[in-house]
Amino acid sequence: MGFRAFTQAHAKKLGLKGWVRNLSTGDVELEAEGSEAALKALEEKVKTGPEGSRVDKIERKAASSEALGEFEIRKSD
Repeated sequence: MGFRAFTQAHAKKLGLKGWVRNLSTGDVELEAEGSEAALKALEEKVKTGPEGSRVDKIERKAASSEALGEFEIRKSD
């Protein structure tokens, strides 16, 4: 399973809204909205990612004011 699909699957299980996408730099960006407990649980999952992935760093920032819908995989930037 790829990193974006892994993230989407776990976000949906946790009842989160938002999105995930690849960046041209090779990084992955995601925005999620939900309870603090669910956000922390997703953060713990993405720290390791699916088998074969490598996570060097996670940066947590305040979300944009964009209204978020069902958690989706977006096209790369």
